[in-house]
Amino acid sequence: MRTHTKFTATCAVAAVSAVSLVGIPAAHANIVDEQSVINEFVTDTSGSDMLEYVEVLVPENYDTSDLHIIGVEGDQNSNQGSVVHEYPLADLDADEDGRLLLTTETNGLQNGSLTIALTDGPVSTGTTLDENLEGELTAPDGVEFLDVVGIHDGDSGAMAWGTELRATQFDEYTGTLGGASRMPDGSDTWVPNAYNGAGLDHASAADEPRGE
Repeated sequence: MRTHTKFTATCAVAAVSAVSLVGIPAAHANIVDEQSVINEFVTDTSGSDMLEYVEVLVPENYDTSDLHIIGVEGDQNSNQGSVVHEYPLADLDADEDGRLLLTTETNGLQNGSLTIALTDGPVSTGTTLDENLEGELTAPDGVEFLDVVGIHDGDSGAMAWGTELRATQFDEYTGTLGGASRMPDGSDTWVPNAYNGAGLDHASAADEPRGE
């Protein structure tokens, strides 16, 4: 039985040099041996957002039939704290390294402050997860939060839940934060948009920062 879970907004993230870590070979996905995690994501690229995606690492023989990616509005508006995107992962096949790759249509993930959550169980768009905007997401009955990471664009009144990422956290990074990657894979160290492109057929040289 799934548990009724909460996820708080405040979570430490390593402030690292994006320049020094870009291009470091990713560790093998075997580092994820029990819990599925969001490994890489891009929500904003230069011009039309045509390469938005979320990469999830899953352990070997993990049941992915009820995994979903949801997006929670972080900008200060009438949808703040509510689900604005919902994508099931059940039809995606993991590669030999345990990667599930969700790619979206153009502008499939909104820009600005957006929190991405990996859930076991579906959450419909429009569902409010932080009713009083107190910094804590509450999952609906029967749904479990597995991993939560949020981009905070720095605007007044904006919010991010789970692991909060801001452009100002990363040394020598001056671009608009439009995504991030765990480096090495599955670790707790995040790098802004320095994704390794594993699983992306069209991105053989995708270890360069994007979204600036």
